[in-house]
Amino acid sequence: MFQISIMYQQTLSAKRFLFMNLFLKRVKDRILVFASDQQLELLFDSDFIFMDGTFSTAPNNFDQVYLIHAQKFGQELFQRLKQEVTAMGKQFNRKRIMSDFEAGSMPIVKQEMSF
Repeated sequence: MFQISIMYQQTLSAKRFLFMNLFLKRVKDRILVFASDQQLELLFDSDFIFMDGTFSTAPNNFDQVYLIHAQKFGQELFQRLKQEVTAMGKQFNRKRIMSDFEAGSMPIVKQEMSF
């Protein structure tokens, strides 16, 4: 079993980031969960969460990476991106935006990314 460096156990402000380090002896598996207290609060307060796992891009020593996302910004995120593009004096004229099928975000992306 490999050791987890302190730089991965804490945030840059020295707060806990390694939320769970669980070794399941019966199946010889290890589960690592990384989350700050702020991220956990956001997750627990969210009406919607999104989950997805991947095997193909898991780093060495890992079989799978599983992600749980909470929705914080929604449309506000894309509005902030538009503001930042303008502030930087840039244009964001994409011909195509690709994503896996996210029915909830499609209308927002169409509305806010057409700048």
